[in-house]
Amino acid sequence: SSMEGLRSSELNVMDKILLNEVNRLIVATSTSFSGMQIKEALKNGWHEMLIARNEYRAWCAASEIPLHKDVVKRWIESIVILICPVC
Repeated sequence: SSMEGLRSSELNVMDKILLNEVNRLIVATSTSFSGMQIKEALKNGWHEMLIARNEYRAWCAASEIPLHKDVVKRWIESIVILICPVC
């Protein structure tokens, strides 16, 4: 499975930070799409989501802590839904 090697233990601080950032970007992207601000929606729903993921992944690698399975799943589901209006 592609989720092998991920942890499923209690959420740590960085897990919670990424989840919070995902939630913030969902709201920001929705607001932008509602206002027909497609460029801003793409910035939040794609570019900012990738930056958040990259920062989370880098922190986990530097700390030698595997990514959290539920956090990764939430991020993947969210980015797919966020970019659907333009795909």
